[in-house]
This record gives sequence, C-alpha cells and structure tokens, in this order.
Amino acid sequence: MIHQMLQFPPVDGSLGDNESFQLPDIHGYVPANSDSKVAEALAALYRSHCISVIDSFRYCKEKNLLRYFSTFHGTLTVPVQKLLTHPNVAPWVKECDWLMYQKMIAFVAPLTTQVVPQLVLDAFNSISQRLTAHIADTFKAQPVHMSLARLVPAHTFCNLLRHMLDVNQAANAAAAWLCHPDNRQQMWNDFKTLVDPSEIMIRANIPGCVERTTRQILKNDVRALLTPIDDTSTSTAQPFFSKPDMEEDIQAHHYPVQPAIGEGYNFPDKWVSFILNLPAIFPHHRTQCIIERVDALWDCILRRLTLGGAQSFSAWWMTKVFFHEMMAWQAEKGGFMRHTPRSLQNAATASEQAGLNRYLARQPSCSDCDRNQSFITSDTQQNSGSKSRPTTSPSAAEGASEDRPLETESQHNNPANEKQSEHMANFHAPNNDDSAIDLDDDSMLISVGKYGDMMASDPADAEGEVVVI
Repeated sequence: MIHQMLQFPPVDGSLGDNESFQLPDIHGYVPANSDSKVAEALAALYRSHCISVIDSFRYCKEKNLLRYFSTFHGTLTVPVQKLLTHPNVAPWVKECDWLMYQKMIAFVAPLTTQVVPQLVLDAFNSISQRLTAHIADTFKAQPVHMSLARLVPAHTFCNLLRHMLDVNQAANAAAAWLCHPDNRQQMWNDFKTLVDPSEIMIRANIPGCVERTTRQILKNDVRALLTPIDDTSTSTAQPFFSKPDMEEDIQAHHYPVQPAIGEGYNFPDKWVSFILNLPAIFPHHRTQCIIERVDALWDCILRRLTLGGAQSFSAWWMTKVFFHEMMAWQAEKGGFMRHTPRSLQNAATASEQAGLNRYLARQPSCSDCDRNQSFITSDTQQNSGSKSRPTTSPSAAEGASEDRPLETESQHNNPANEKQSEHMANFHAPNNDDSAIDLDDDSMLISVGKYGDMMASDPADAEGEVVVI
C-alpha cells in the first residue's frame, strides 16, 4: 500500500496540527435506526483510546501502548460493543486509526536527522516489530472486518516507523563522512575527474525533456551540495565542467542549490531541501518516475567512480545510501500524511477502471465478433445439412428399413459368416502394447518436493523501559 501513495510532502514541511485530534463524524457510518447516544458514546471512547495510544508512543511507553489495545473492548458496554462490531462501522475505525498513526508519524519525523538515544531507538524498533502481531492476536476473536480495519493502518505505520529508523542510521553514517572538509574536497575532485555527466545521462536513460535541468544539477548542484570546498584546480576535470553554461540551461533549472558561504557545513538540511524540491524541479513527472531516474543516476555515478578507483568511493556510497533512504522516506511519509483509506480506495477504483477501459479499447469490436460468428454458424449449418440430406425417396427408405432385420437375422444364423469373420480377424496388424514395460524412476522427479517450507518466527523483544523523548 505504501508504494501506491508515494508523494513528496510540501517544501515548508507542514504536517498539520499536532495539538488537536478530531475523528470523522461517526453518524455517516452507523447503520440506519441506530441509537445516536450509543454512537456518540462510541466516538468519545474511541477518541480517548486513540489519544492514550498517541501519548504512550510519544513517551516511548511500549507496555502501556500494547495494553491499551488489549483492554479496549473490556471498557465498552454491550450496546457500544455491538455497534463497534457492525460492518458499517469498520471503515470509520480504519479512518480513525489512520489519523492516529498520522499523529504518531508526525512526532517522530524530525528524528530522522537527529542523534537519538539508543534506548529510544530500541523502543521504536520493538514497537514496529510487535505492534501488528499484538493487534492480530488481540482481535482474533472479533469479526474479520474489524480485525482488518485495525491491522491495515497498523501495518502501514510499522513499515514507516522501521524506515524512519533506517533513515536515521543512514544520516548519522553519512554525516561522519560529509562533515569533514577533506572528505568533501576529495569527493568533488573525484567526481569532476572521473564522471562525465553526458555519458551518465545516456546510461541512466534520462528523458529528453529534462536533459538541460539534469545537466545543471550534475554540473553545479552537486558542487553546491558539497561546499565549502576549494575548486580552483580544473586541470584534471572533465571537459564538460569547463564549458560555460548556456542561457537555455540556466533558464531550465528553476531551483538551483546555492553554494555555502563561510566555513560551516550545513548537513543534512541542504540535502533534505534539495530532495523536497525534486517535485518542483521535475513538475511533469510522477513521484515513482523521479525516484527511479534519480536512483539510476546514482548507480551510474557509483559505477564510474568504482571503475576509476576513486579514493572517495566509500564517502560517495554512504551519501548515496542516505540520499535514497531520505528520498524514499519523504515520498512514503508525504503520501501517508496526505491520503486517507477512502481516498486511496477511490484512487484504486479509478485506476482499475482506467485499466479496464484501455483493455477494452484494444479488443476487437463486438460487431466484428458477431459477423465472424454468423459466418462460422452459417458454414456449419450448410456442412451439416449437406451431410444429413437423404439420397433416396421416403418409400425406398422405408423398404430398406424393413429388409434390414431380415438381413441381420440371416447373418446371425449363417455359420459361414462367423468363420469368415474369424478368418479376417487373423489378418489384423499386431498390437504392440508397451504398457507393461518397466521404466526406471527418474531421479530428477524424485528429488522434487524434498524440501519443506522454511518458517521464521518474529523475535520477541525484551520488556522495554520507559523513556521520555
């Protein structure tokens, strides 16, 4: 589901209001003739439940978070619990959980580029590993639609939380390389010496509509992302970097990266800003297309640096890992924060309908099918009619039918006919029946199915401590 809603967040980084938490109106989901007081009680109790889960996650209280899921149904009265398990209310529960997890992701999103205590990282990792299984075990006695309504948002949230931890680890590893001026200087020297942007764009299959913009990024933005550096020596650089910029190329790139001024290096804010500007730099391309082309560029750059024996290969490799993880995380988080289960369902329905229309457009028209079918039917009827047409008159046919029993009886009573039949049977071709021939067992066939399925159980994490961010 995450890959179906990829979308970069806005550049300003606004994630909505983190203070208020309002659920969708439950009256649009409850069945007809339901008690409004029961529905309002369910909405109030579910809102309290969601706020408790959010606070437990915010303060890394893993035990409390899991316990709120286990004890929720025990706090409901019979009428409220009966309404909660109604199939019409399941979409409402899914929408509420989606909003709850959006708040939780908004709290941890800034931690991707910060140094987080290991206890906090362990708590988040344990929650991402245990939450889905805990919900599945807790709600296994509930109807299937209720279990799915709670599992689908939880599964998406756990995937995002695990990805956030990967981004944090990649950012810290890249900072160890990029925060040293000597490493950045060597990275730029190797890049301008070994990498030919024209060749890279051809190998990465960059579309022609963005060639000018991509050329400016490889020539100027890469250097600006590494500044401050010393770029006075151009003797060993590729000829591409010594050519002056054409006016058309400058006008094509609307969001250039500004070189740093001074001695300080701003990591990773400058890189994150560049990633968030990618949708504006390539406005006519989908998010998935942008991610694929950027990854292709990185692969071609690392290939050339590897073949050239670049001294800064390790630094470039760690920078690429950070760039990819941060770019994918921003796209996944942006889609998750912008969409809802209902909007995703509507988008999936529209996509399926568009695919069906394209499929039907490629099929032959119904009139051609009917015409061909009529031709086949008429030919079949003519052939069958010619075969069944009688060759004698009705009277002759009746006479033949009357004589046939007499002929059958005479053949049955005539011994000569029996001897003639036995004599003709002796001239039949021999029947070579090889069904009794013993064939050796094929060792290749015997080996199929020897190996069973391998099962891996999720490791159970130890009891976590209470840690406050």
